[in-house]
Amino acid sequence: MASATAGIQQTHGPRDRLKAIRSDPLQDIGLPSKGDNRLLDFKTQEKYYGNIEERYAKLNSLSDSAEGIHTAFASLSLNGHEKTEPDDHGGRNKQRYAKPLEDSKELSIILDAMRKVREGIVASHRVDDFARQVYMFVIRTTILLKHMPSYHPALLYLLHSIHPVNPLVITERDEIVGYCILDLACRQNDLALAYEVRYRYKHCNPVVGLTLRALVHGDWITFWKLKASMNVYQQRLMDSADNRIKNIALKALEKSYLKIQVTFLECAVKCSWDELTEQDKLSWMLQGQTMVKRRTQSK
Repeated sequence: MASATAGIQQTHGPRDRLKAIRSDPLQDIGLPSKGDNRLLDFKTQEKYYGNIEERYAKLNSLSDSAEGIHTAFASLSLNGHEKTEPDDHGGRNKQRYAKPLEDSKELSIILDAMRKVREGIVASHRVDDFARQVYMFVIRTTILLKHMPSYHPALLYLLHSIHPVNPLVITERDEIVGYCILDLACRQNDLALAYEVRYRYKHCNPVVGLTLRALVHGDWITFWKLKASMNVYQQRLMDSADNRIKNIALKALEKSYLKIQVTFLECAVKCSWDELTEQDKLSWMLQGQTMVKRRTQSK
């Protein structure tokens, strides 16, 4: 009996261990730059990209709101640790942060997978319609997530390597060139190069052109109006210039008004009064709903 029991234990032990192993199709394949050559195969690339699209769509559908996925991505900066707050409500704080943290881990896996498939396409010298489709998806997705290490290299490779061999259709080319111009002007603050790219590709989108002009002249009123009329991808890129435009607006208002309504100021700088007092040293003091300019003491 003892030997029979031992035999049963031996047969069940390894089987139980095998059941515990879970395979993730996005993590099973490594980076081509690290020596994993499976993504050099075209069919493997297509299947892998299909998994990325499926996982990203699932994550979007599970998000509580339109901004939920971007909140989750922002939590990646927590380096995998939950936010610590006093637990006064029987563990409700823990539940509150569990979902964003879970989503941020999934987003991290998806971003790594995007890098892997991009490396596979570059290493296999693929420039067909599939390569265009992948790069368009990566650029749009990572612009929404404001993940510059992903969208900027992808944008340049699509424009400089894929487009000359397999030209983008006019609408796609104008879209991508517009993103490149806004990135140069808003995030990199290189207005000269932004105008050069606009001229080189004969980009004629009037809204992008007016945005460049508003940045050159520090026209904060026009900038906010144009931003409100843009699509969500363009708005994400323009976010990088918000602080610059806000400071221009603040300086203009401080020089022009002795008194100003709080609501007017908040509308002008797209920032609440509390946020302004935390971030900036203002020359106004608050009296009710009106801000009055501080008087400088005579020496």
